[in-house]
Amino acid sequence: MYLSPRLQPVMLFISGANGTSLSLAHYLISCAVYTRAKYKYAIRYCRQQEKQIQADALAQHLSKQNFSSFWHKVSKTVSPSMPNSSKVGQATGPNDICSMWYSHYQSLFTSVGYDRPTVNGIIANVHLRNTDVIKYSTCTEIRDVLATLNNNKSADCYGLCAEHYKLARDLYCNFLALCFNAMFLHGCIPADATQTIICPSVKDKNGDLSDISNYRPIALATVFSKILEHVL
Repeated sequence: MYLSPRLQPVMLFISGANGTSLSLAHYLISCAVYTRAKYKYAIRYCRQQEKQIQADALAQHLSKQNFSSFWHKVSKTVSPSMPNSSKVGQATGPNDICSMWYSHYQSLFTSVGYDRPTVNGIIANVHLRNTDVIKYSTCTEIRDVLATLNNNKSADCYGLCAEHYKLARDLYCNFLALCFNAMFLHGCIPADATQTIICPSVKDKNGDLSDISNYRPIALATVFSKILEHVL
């Protein structure tokens, strides 16, 4: 029987050096251990050779006369990080500043009031007469939505990025489709799916960092809610 050269080391490993056969489970476990060790070694190497890797990347861009990428990498490499202000408004220190921003955004984003009994009455009177009108989501649709999400974005409150969902592949897409369909059917979205982190971002880096008006809020929504928005 012809055996591909790529499979010969695998079959030799499974058969064992001394002629004894190993189970497929033992082989997969050994591969997992080897892959994890190789990954840790690559991470350690990148950390130790970080400066050299950056220099090689700059030299490669320069040799290819890709000057825009070259100067972009230079600005990101040598530009100093923006210092944090120890005082914002009347608050000083990390804890006081955090509490100040919490109170500020809480009053800002809840400035529009509503009558709770009226809202509850509207929700109670909403009835779906026919469930056949619901357009259920599919694994293919979820996969297409994930392809449109940008990489290298900030993580949400659960520490998840778009890359986590993309690398989960079709199995997780099926779970997402089932979850979305259940929400469409029952007309309810879990509160945990709508959690948002609000980060104050500086408007003018050369301005007064202690001035509250020099900051604008940036909302970091969950990746789950972003996918749901695209599906809707």
